[in-house]
This record gives sequence, C-alpha cells and structure tokens, in this order.
Amino acid sequence: RHQLKATLSLGSNLGDSLHILNETASLIDSITSTKILKTSSIFRSAPLLPENAPSSWRKVFLNCAALIETDLNPVELLSSLQEIERKMGRQRGERWSPRTVDIDIISFGSENVEQPNLTIPHPEALKRNFVLSPLCEICPDLTINGKTILEHKRALPSQLSSWMQIINVTPDSFSGDGLLQTNRRDSISPSHIPNYFDIGGESTRPGAKTLTTSEEWARLEKILLSFETQSWFRPKISLDTRNALTAAKAIDLGIDLINDVSGLGDPEMPEVIKSGEIDIVVMHNLGIPANPKQTIPDKENPVETVTRFFNEKLETLDKEGISKARVLIDPGIGFGKTANHSWQLLQNIDQLNHLGVRIMVGHSRKSFLKEITAAEPEDRDVHTIAISQQLEKKGVDVIRVHNLEAHYHFLESVWRMASQ
Repeated sequence: RHQLKATLSLGSNLGDSLHILNETASLIDSITSTKILKTSSIFRSAPLLPENAPSSWRKVFLNCAALIETDLNPVELLSSLQEIERKMGRQRGERWSPRTVDIDIISFGSENVEQPNLTIPHPEALKRNFVLSPLCEICPDLTINGKTILEHKRALPSQLSSWMQIINVTPDSFSGDGLLQTNRRDSISPSHIPNYFDIGGESTRPGAKTLTTSEEWARLEKILLSFETQSWFRPKISLDTRNALTAAKAIDLGIDLINDVSGLGDPEMPEVIKSGEIDIVVMHNLGIPANPKQTIPDKENPVETVTRFFNEKLETLDKEGISKARVLIDPGIGFGKTANHSWQLLQNIDQLNHLGVRIMVGHSRKSFLKEITAAEPEDRDVHTIAISQQLEKKGVDVIRVHNLEAHYHFLESVWRMASQ
C-alpha cells in the first residue's frame, strides 16, 4: 500500500478537553502504519447549537487539527478513529450535544470519497472557521475543491484568528512589561491558552539599545529552554529576533516560528529558515530600532508601499526554496509609519490578502493609539481589544497582543451573548 497524507479536525467540550485531545493524538499516532506529521495549536470557539438548546450545552469548544500519513484506506481510517473516540469516552448522544472528543477526516490525499457513512472532503468542513483556522496554521496551501485552505478560510463570513501572547524579556520594553516573569505562562489557565508565545530579548522601540547576538541569547536561552515542546497540541513558540545566529540556536531548541521584525535584514536569515523547516514572519519596516523621523512619505499610499516590500521579500524567499505556506507578513504598525499610516493599514488590511500568505498584525498598546487616548501604553488594552475585534472580522490570521487574558474574556462575553 502507498502512504497518503490526510488531515483531521479534532474538537472537545466535555471533561478535561486539553488532556483528552492530547491523549487522542497519542492514540492516533499509535495506529498501525499511521503517523502524525504535524499538529496545530488549540483554538477556542463557541459551540454550534440549535435554537432552544439546553444551557448545559453552551460549553466552549477546544479545536485543533492534525496532518497524518497513513497506508489505511479511508474506511479503515474512519473505523480506527471511531474506535479511538469510544476509548476516549465518546457516547453517541443527541446531535450538537457536548462531547469528549470528535474526530473528522477533512481530506485524504487528493481523493474524493463517497461512502454510505463517509464523505471526503467533509461536507461541512469548508464552512466552519473552527476547522479551517487550525488547518490554516499547519497546511495553508492544502488544496480542496480547487481552493487552498487559506482561500477557503478567508471566504467565511465569520473569522477565527490565532492569538499571539507577547513575552518580553527586556528591561526597556515600550509597554512597561519588560523582564516579564518566566513563570507567568505557568499561571495561564487552559481557557486562556494562546496559539503562540512570542518571546523577544531585544527592544525595538525608538532609541532602544542594539544588542550583540551573545547579549540577546543570554536573555533568551533560559526561557526558551523552559517551554514545553513535546505535547501534541500546545502553543507554538515564536522567537522575535532579527539575527540569523540567534534564530539558528533557537531552532535547535525546537521553536516553531521566527518573527523577523527586520524583514530579512540579516542576509543569512533565509538560509537559516530553510534549513530549520519552520515558519517565518516578515515585517515591513524602515529601520530597526524604529525611528519616528523616518516614515513612509505622506504622498505614498502605505498599503501599496508595504505590498511592494512584501512582493520583493516573497520573491527572495521563493528563490531560496521557502514556500508561501511557511510565510506570514506583518505590516509593521508603528515602524516607519505615521499614526495616520498605521490607521490606514489597519482599516485596509484585507487588501494584502491577494499576496496569498497569512497575515499577522501587532498593534497592541502602540503609539498610534495616542490619536484616540492619552493613556500610557500599559493602560491601552481597551483600545487594543476594540481594534483586535475588527482585525478578526477582517480575517487577520494572527493577532499579536500583550494582554491576551483580557481579549479572551471579551471574546467569551461576545460568544455568550450570541448563544442566548
């Protein structure tokens, strides 16, 4: 038999859902001649419910996805997955009721399957943000019915973003959260787990001190070593660095993403990314650290300017053999832009969709917010949340924030109101 790749969607909203999903993945990986190749982080979503559903059904789902390789045929795989569901305590109750675990086959190689109890592609999958967002994290270029997962995701009327939690281990962060205690992540409850932790050892605020790579690594090594990189469905670890040498050391520790605020300013970065087989964020800028006096000319359209920049960078990465599926772009709010430029970019962020890559935005607490508030950076979370909500509606794939807990409380309030 030939090995084929398949994608699975998993969800749970009953019991210790995070533990259940990880145990389920271990059982999937133990199926004979089946191996998990890649897994997403955890996404939270409101349950799909019929009218007049019992209030006890209004339990937030944890959702994730897995890319597997198997030599089972689709019917055999379905049978194995249903047996795993039973082992994990899944009981066949009313449709839409809470369940310990739900496993769906979304794609199976390039095959379309029509069987009495199995249809692939899954008939409802391409309409569900809690299916497409986890898949987009691990295989955005997977093509189903003539469109990529990223394209299907962006066609949805309701979006589900990834959330990135900023962790600064710097003494001079602009937002006042420098030298964030490494144990803060240990206190994050399962209901507030981010999709990404973004760890930075060098401040990029105006006037910040430029570090040597050895100084940067001295700040980063301990905290990077403290992160769990073995569980199946865990937050992805992102490193905020512009130095290829630092990136290479971090890749050896098992991180998932390099957040390059310099936009490939280090000519060695593409080769490091290629060899590490990880994803990269390329950010638009006009110099690091940011210089408020060096901005895009007022006569230029900032969306067109950053588009040209990204086209050049994507061409560079393509020549290095790094596919678009591994690239995210960040318009660099506040970097080389006036406040008006930043507002224009946020308002028109979906105009970057045609580039065919995932989009990340880091707007949290930044100085452009002085246009609407006199609050100090650490007191700008309300304003940040309001913008985050609009970015999610526009389909931004990753939203990078300082106060993720406040964002999750806000989202849960929205979900609860919608489900009443």
